[in-house]
Amino acid sequence: MEESVSHEHFSSEVRELLLENEKDLERALKLINLLSNPTRLKMAFLLCKEEFCINDLERILGVEQSLISHYVRAFKDLNLTKERKEGRRRFYSISDKKIQEFFNAIRITVS
Repeated sequence: MEESVSHEHFSSEVRELLLENEKDLERALKLINLLSNPTRLKMAFLLCKEEFCINDLERILGVEQSLISHYVRAFKDLNLTKERKEGRRRFYSISDKKIQEFFNAIRITVS
């Protein structure tokens, strides 16, 4: 026979789990918010496939350079991108393998 778990015990475990993972939850919310914009989502898909400079992203996405720069900063703030310098140009790509897998899973799911 299964032992029932008291509501109090369950609630304290859930609260403890949420408090332990508060930073992870905050980062997840920031990531979800970042990807809630269609242009940033497109940009993320592009950066998962290969590296691009800001000028390339501007031409591909049809968005002003200042806005692309702002978006790149937002990705960098979440440690999602890596940067490679070539002369005066900087190239960006998604650095985290798990994030790349996440985007591949989204692509497969919606196809």
